[in-house]
Amino acid sequence: MILTEIVPMYVTSDVYKVHNDMPTLEKLIQIAAECNGLEVLELKQRRRYNVLVRARHLYYYLAWTYTHYSLREIAEPLNGYDHTTVIHGRDAIRDSLSYPNTFRPVIEQAIRLVHSKQKRK
Repeated sequence: MILTEIVPMYVTSDVYKVHNDMPTLEKLIQIAAECNGLEVLELKQRRRYNVLVRARHLYYYLAWTYTHYSLREIAEPLNGYDHTTVIHGRDAIRDSLSYPNTFRPVIEQAIRLVHSKQKRK
C-alpha cells in the first residue's frame, strides 16, 4: 500500500483551511475503542492496563494523522493526559507499523475504519 493511500492530506495549500471530511476526535476515540474490543468510557479511565494503553496510543496516532488538532487538544478528551503522552503514543504506533507484530492488524483495521467512515459522508 502506498503511503499516500493511508495518510490523506487534509490541509490545503492554505495551511489554516481544513477539509470537511476530517473525523472528529470523539469518532477516533470510538474507532480506537471498537478495534480493541473496549467501551469509550474504559478508554477515558486512567488505568494502565496494556489493552487500554495500546488503545489510547492508537487514538493518539489516528488523531495526529487524520486531524489538524494540536497535541494538547488531542490529549484533552482522554481526561488528564498531556502532550508528551500523545507524542509517546503516536510514536509507539508508528514504530509498530514498521515491523510485523500482533498489534499491527488492529492498527490497520482502525485505519480502514477511518477511511470507510469518511467515504460514507
